[in-house]
Amino acid sequence: MYMHIHTIEEDYEYRMKNIIKAFVKDYGLNELNPEELQYKIWTDYAKEFAHAVLQDMVDFSGDELFEVGE
Repeated sequence: MYMHIHTIEEDYEYRMKNIIKAFVKDYGLNELNPEELQYKIWTDYAKEFAHAVLQDMVDFSGDELFEVGE
């Protein structure tokens, strides 16, 4: 038996899936198929979705995320 160490890509995918699940639940978008959901987020909820992603990034990385070029 071996221990699996998650890659950055796996961690990113996991975090994004959780953001999307929470977003779908919060905005009542459960009835949409994947294509409709993607279109709806891009056209009607882009600002809110970007906010959710940035909030998750800050929660995960803290203020270090914004320490660019220092």
